[in-house]
Amino acid sequence: MITFFGIVHADGGCGTEALGAVELLRSRKVPVRMVVPPEDPIINNGNAAADYLRSIDVELLQYEPGMFKDCPVLVSFAEGQRLFPLVKENADRPRYLVYSDCMHFASDDEIGWHKEGLIDEFFFQTATLADRLGPEIARRAQKSVPHRRGYRAFLNTRSAYFPLRFSTVRHETDFTVIKVGRDHGEKWHPDSWRMFCGISAPQKRTVRIEIVGWGPNSANKVGDITDEKNKWFKEMNVVVHTHMDEAKMLAEVYDRAHVMVHVCDYGYEEALGRVFLEAFAAGVVVITDRRGGALELIRHGETGFLVDSPDEAAYYASHLAFNERMRRSIAAQAYAELISTGRGNPDVCWPWWRDLIRKASI
Repeated sequence: MITFFGIVHADGGCGTEALGAVELLRSRKVPVRMVVPPEDPIINNGNAAADYLRSIDVELLQYEPGMFKDCPVLVSFAEGQRLFPLVKENADRPRYLVYSDCMHFASDDEIGWHKEGLIDEFFFQTATLADRLGPEIARRAQKSVPHRRGYRAFLNTRSAYFPLRFSTVRHETDFTVIKVGRDHGEKWHPDSWRMFCGISAPQKRTVRIEIVGWGPNSANKVGDITDEKNKWFKEMNVVVHTHMDEAKMLAEVYDRAHVMVHVCDYGYEEALGRVFLEAFAAGVVVITDRRGGALELIRHGETGFLVDSPDEAAYYASHLAFNERMRRSIAAQAYAELISTGRGNPDVCWPWWRDLIRKASI
């Protein structure tokens, strides 16, 4: 059995990555249990994520001290701030602990966990990140900690919980541009509203901007677009949503979108960009920064666009609005690669987990 510690949610990041791993393992008949933090409400009956996990025979438990002792393998995606205090305070050490921070840097806390010997193995979302951070972690932790290459975050394109439906056909009146993420200021470029305002479309089509994951941190960074005093308020057709707990609602956002524009703050980079995979699965063309995990996921002009500025992002989004054939072609190519050789193919993502199971002698 493999035990996961963490959460499942619908807005990208470690929660959806954990969900993909669980779905992959269950498809291979591997016994799985999900242990959630003490304060997390997912355990309650009627929670869509909890109900889904139980439906695929995942044992779902609220954490209690002693739960990890004699656990063959414990895996966690970026839940260190909640996991490691429990492990230390309760002397609750599993036999083998596997961890990924899912970020483009190693925090001081993570280095401390390595130094204390709490992590038996760690892994990275991309090969680029492994090349950059692997040596840095070893140097700062002053010890060698095993990390195996070949990991690929799995996206289940047939998930009943998160039903992303591939289609290149969209509503012909609106040209819908989306941004999906969490309420973090670093996810926003300072010129975001000018960028979105610079996207144009043919005369009979309206550019519609739809934001998922909006909140006070986003508003503080780029200005509250819902405020009538904001100079951009009347310049764009914008719809904002806060955090979406309901995966099916998020799938509907992807279903009506044409393009995803995800341009972040200077210096910030997505380690992987889980939402990019979701966009590929739904037939939405991704336009994002030319850095981070996007470099391994996107070939410029073929499976999406990599840009160096907000103005360049607005240009390519507008170009796709005026060139429907190109948009559909790029979306189809991105989807084909996701399914054939990418992170939407279980046969591609399974070997890393198979080797972990063999290594731990489960």
